[in-house]
Amino acid sequence: MVRAFIENPLLLADNEVKAAQRIRFYRNNDISFVARPAKNRPGLFKKSSNLNYTLKLGEELLMGGSLEKIIGEDGLFSEGYAEGDIITHEIILLLDKDLGVNEKIIEAIVPEFTIEDKLAYVQCATNAANIYDNYYSYATGHNVNNLFHNIWPCKALQGFFVPLVGHNVFLRKEILIKSGYWSEDKVSEDFDKAICFYNLGYHGKYAQLKGLEFTEYVSRTFTEETGKQHRYAYGLFEMIFDGTIVPKKSRKCDTFYMWVYFFSVINEALLLPTVFIECYFGNIHFLWAGFLFCNMCFILFPSIRGILMHRYQPKEHSEKIIHTTIIALSFVGHSFSMLSGMCRYLANKVKSNKKPFKSTSVDKYEDRFSDGVKSVGEFVINNKWFIMIVILCLDRGI
Repeated sequence: MVRAFIENPLLLADNEVKAAQRIRFYRNNDISFVARPAKNRPGLFKKSSNLNYTLKLGEELLMGGSLEKIIGEDGLFSEGYAEGDIITHEIILLLDKDLGVNEKIIEAIVPEFTIEDKLAYVQCATNAANIYDNYYSYATGHNVNNLFHNIWPCKALQGFFVPLVGHNVFLRKEILIKSGYWSEDKVSEDFDKAICFYNLGYHGKYAQLKGLEFTEYVSRTFTEETGKQHRYAYGLFEMIFDGTIVPKKSRKCDTFYMWVYFFSVINEALLLPTVFIECYFGNIHFLWAGFLFCNMCFILFPSIRGILMHRYQPKEHSEKIIHTTIIALSFVGHSFSMLSGMCRYLANKVKSNKKPFKSTSVDKYEDRFSDGVKSVGEFVINNKWFIMIVILCLDRGI
């Protein structure tokens, strides 16, 4: 495929061109990599099974196996492919493709694992790299910075489980394997694994080291962000009802935190049905009063906090009226995605739906009107119930 790309890339499909470009990049920069066959990948979100595949392949090599035999026709990892040293060593640094890393963070974090045997992971703080791309990334960038630099550190200090967000995190391989690898039957494999570690008696740490933060790209469009919220809602239902929270085993504070999170998502998901019921059978004036009051709270209180904290926080980390307004209105729109995620989970209990969730990594794009039209079109195609909701809204409006 790489040879075909070099000779005549026009003969390859778009996904093959991207794969060939990645392989050339890995080879030119001496980066080891693993490619697994597309078929028989378990789970609705493939990240966890991909991570397990690489980890288990490395463990087989560590036991003295030959790569040629392991990935051969009759091997345990047949039809797979790998180049370079793919053995995973004791400390794992988990990254996404759109991240930036300060190498000194490794020197600062790794010694923590030599001090505490029960330390399973260290989650590191992140700064939004593309906060000034457009108005929406300005809002989501401030929101991400607020999570990493204000909310999650406070939660860790209060004694709740340290969030494990699936990237910018150091993990101890031995404990990860002991816990049963990544959960391939969970969409939110990161939060699930964090609680699993605590259930087994291990713990995490949060590292917020000034000047050593990671960087990441945040969502630049509503459709990109609402796709994440759809997956998060589905994953939350799995964690609550499918074995992540274990009675008498999970810590009470973690159980409390997850139930608070659960009811906040339920509240968000039921916003749309409530609006329809109130519009057709209730008092429209009370509905508008409640809507305006809630949004005023979501905009006003964070803005006041931002003004108070502006003296102590850089401007990228403190809330402002512009970004809090965009985030508040966005979450009104996310109601459809969260409701969809909740309904898909419930429907899966009746009839299994194996269609995987799409990856939510941020890809680069051009700021063109045609890109926006294409993005909206794809959202409507993938969310056919949205059309009916628009029709009902227009009917009520007219």
